[in-house]
Amino acid sequence: MLKGNCFENSLRFIVDESLDNPKRKLTLVHATVTGTKGYVEGEKYSHAFVIERIVYEKLPGIQIGDPYIDIAIDVSRDYNNPFAAPLDLYRDIGNVHNEVHYCLEEARHMLHLHENFGPWDDRETDFERKFA
Repeated sequence: MLKGNCFENSLRFIVDESLDNPKRKLTLVHATVTGTKGYVEGEKYSHAFVIERIVYEKLPGIQIGDPYIDIAIDVSRDYNNPFAAPLDLYRDIGNVHNEVHYCLEEARHMLHLHENFGPWDDRETDFERKFA
């Protein structure tokens, strides 16, 4: 399977960040995306990223919708300098689909069960099979 650093980096990110700040609401996501540049442009492939839910307090008497925003954090290119975007925008840009979400405990369990960083399901695409 064609695989970069996204699975390992994303899992390491939620583990490290959860240790540093256990109150952060982080979720590991394995998904299928469609490439937007280079040799992956237009191709579907497996990808991992992190969702952070940032909760804010509602002000009394002010109605502003949901009291949180979901941010996609992508550490696939640079672990120390992640790309972050509103989740809906990230999903639209990468044509993200077939998402599987893992909390920290589930991700740790899957890591030990499969002895790899993922993906942990049968999501290999035709494009990835070319590189197997």
